[in-house]
Amino acid sequence: MYGAYTEHASEYQEVVDRLRAKWETAKKYVPKPVVHFSEKNSVGIISVGSCDEAVREAIDILAEQGVGLNYMRVKAFPFNDDVQKFIDDHDKLYVVEQNRDAQLKSLLCLECSVADEKLGEILHYNGLPMTAGFVIDAISADMVKGEAA
Repeated sequence: MYGAYTEHASEYQEVVDRLRAKWETAKKYVPKPVVHFSEKNSVGIISVGSCDEAVREAIDILAEQGVGLNYMRVKAFPFNDDVQKFIDDHDKLYVVEQNRDAQLKSLLCLECSVADEKLGEILHYNGLPMTAGFVIDAISADMVKGEAA
């Protein structure tokens, strides 16, 4: 029964429930996300590791242009309570990732209490390193689109 194959429904359910408890416990021990607040505002960026340098540079450039964005770099999954708090504290979030299928955004929607439309996706997957210009262009285009609506 201790994780071994079984066709007994009650044993199977017990194993799955035990794994769920481990998953919940893991949230307390995974590395916390790194959060930077540029100013008190309701727009932010959520990203992961390899996007970090481009995102931070983009935030600095946008700040010089008068656009302040908060930033959270997720460092682990399952997400801990800090991730949910960052989501709750913002009206609009851009999820920046180097992935065609928006896996980080999908995980955020599945695991956190967040509406899909609150998360804008910025996806870079052409095989080259992500640049700050790419992030700036995507955010600027979305903001212009939002003003036109």
